[in-house]
Amino acid sequence: MGFAKEVWELCAPAYADVARGGRPGIDPVVYFKMLMIDFFEGLESERQIAARCADSLSLRGFLGYALEEATPDHSSMSVIRQRLGSECFERVFALVLAALQSHGLLQGRHLGMDSSVIEANASLRSLSERNTEEGYWAYVQRLAKEAGLETTDGAALRNFDRHRGGQEAEQ
Repeated sequence: MGFAKEVWELCAPAYADVARGGRPGIDPVVYFKMLMIDFFEGLESERQIAARCADSLSLRGFLGYALEEATPDHSSMSVIRQRLGSECFERVFALVLAALQSHGLLQGRHLGMDSSVIEANASLRSLSERNTEEGYWAYVQRLAKEAGLETTDGAALRNFDRHRGGQEAEQ
């Protein structure tokens, strides 16, 4: 998929100022691979990501580091995160999604993200599974049906979604 070449091109503006001196930054390809490791292994911090990558021979191989080479430190990960900015992250995310789609691993035509605020409750007695794995419009359709509205009209459904209550708390 040409991941490395694309990522280097997307991140090049953030690395233009590094010529002034100092320690060289983490290769952006390595950084995004470390974020993938974070996602797949469910790690909770940059410190854990760095420690996991330093300890695992298979992850060192995935990142392109030999046994005697030091893997990136967590503090360097924080610096690169700040340097790249949200626009670069969005473009790399789109690149990964395009690769997944081209290999038939991603279905659908639209992508929706929900950044709802969820109330934390550490009580195991009240723990419940909230991920229904339903698509966004199926979710909105279910909410409309629960509110007693006809859900076959697309315009009415979009209007319901725009004006449904409780969204202030979600943002």
